[in-house]
Amino acid sequence: MKLTLIDAPHYPIETLYTAYRVCYSRKPVSEIQEEIESGEITQEEIKRFLRRMFKTGHTAPLRQLHFVFVMERVSRVLTAQFNRHVIGVDRCEMSQRYSMPEKYIIPDNVDIARLAECGIDIKIGVESIYQDYLYMTNDYAVAHEDARYILPMGTESREQFSMSLEAMRHFLDVRLCECAQREIRNVAWRMYRIMRKRFPLLSSLLGVKCWENRTGYCDEMKGKYEKCKWSKKRPHKSDLMRMWKRKGLTESD
Repeated sequence: MKLTLIDAPHYPIETLYTAYRVCYSRKPVSEIQEEIESGEITQEEIKRFLRRMFKTGHTAPLRQLHFVFVMERVSRVLTAQFNRHVIGVDRCEMSQRYSMPEKYIIPDNVDIARLAECGIDIKIGVESIYQDYLYMTNDYAVAHEDARYILPMGTESREQFSMSLEAMRHFLDVRLCECAQREIRNVAWRMYRIMRKRFPLLSSLLGVKCWENRTGYCDEMKGKYEKCKWSKKRPHKSDLMRMWKRKGLTESD
């Protein structure tokens, strides 16, 4: 799997700053921009202001920053999951109607050798399907758009997509989690590492939903939570709710 950031805002910090100031300042944006360009408003001031805003829960300005990635050498299983993220995300995926499938993905946690010992040869099975696909399209003039119905979900695909910072935060909330399937979790971790390296301030907004900079607790099923490697460091929501009830508090408190 390969994930590449191919486009990003040139001035993300300044864009976020003016977006928040539009909401809270009486000054015209043109005047604020002049102060930024002249150095009257310094980068440190901008960063301090944004750190305060990040704690307020006001996320509308995050929708104005978009990042464009190319995701390659992934399966249709992954893109079926990824394409469920629709708000703040635009995508173009490889067509199976016009592009000949050439490769397939087998999860690296599947023990192919052990399955072969039990009489299940995944490679032979998948390659047989691909051979039938070629017979259908080459020898029997079946249209690619019809022949693709027999292709396995592991067929390799690729996407170019844009994602707002707000959408990215939600995507990473749920897909960095240990409950997410391994292939899409790998995509999420690569995205997080790219953002952390390129945009350290913005990445302070990102993480697994149970991290301290996010909700701080797990809201997955209790059985999944107990199996998670982070359960020793993060409380479960149900435990917090019992504690809040005893103290007469609510989640908003």
